[in-house]
Amino acid sequence: MIDEMLIHSLQLQAAVRKKVRFGFSSTEAEKILSAVDRSTNVGKRDYAMLVLAKHTGLRAVDVIHMRLGDIDWNNNEIQIIQHKTKRPLILPLENTVGNAIAEYILKARPESDYQEVFLRVKAPYEPLGQGNGTVITRKYAQKAGVTWKPDEYKGFHSFRHSIGIGMLLSPVRVSYCGFEYLWR
Repeated sequence: MIDEMLIHSLQLQAAVRKKVRFGFSSTEAEKILSAVDRSTNVGKRDYAMLVLAKHTGLRAVDVIHMRLGDIDWNNNEIQIIQHKTKRPLILPLENTVGNAIAEYILKARPESDYQEVFLRVKAPYEPLGQGNGTVITRKYAQKAGVTWKPDEYKGFHSFRHSIGIGMLLSPVRVSYCGFEYLWR
């Protein structure tokens, strides 16, 4: 047993405040996608990126760094090494996402030696930069009339949060010892 108060020996720091991230509602996400003019090369690229984010929840950095070889068209999969975690990730390539990416690659992607899927639409035809995902998202959100409060931070990552929130709110059916439970 120690007679002195050890609490005074420990340095305690206040918890670090983190930004609260908000996800898009399904209505907001659909409005943003609907605002994209898919008849232009820029629109085809932006739509493919946004649909990919909405359906997979990939981080902007992973979408921007996605390479042509990361898409396994035969098995309908996207296989990447996540930029943040350095871990492999295999996702299903849904028809909606695959069709949007294919339309961009076949009809709008400029000729380039770069292997990244998403490139600038004006010369030099090189991969997009780090902040382009949020710039693109906010451009179409504004065009669609999707607004948020000053204390809300919304951008490309909000599609990822929407998927997470949807997963948390989805009912889960579990069977245990012959009984079936439904959690909401």
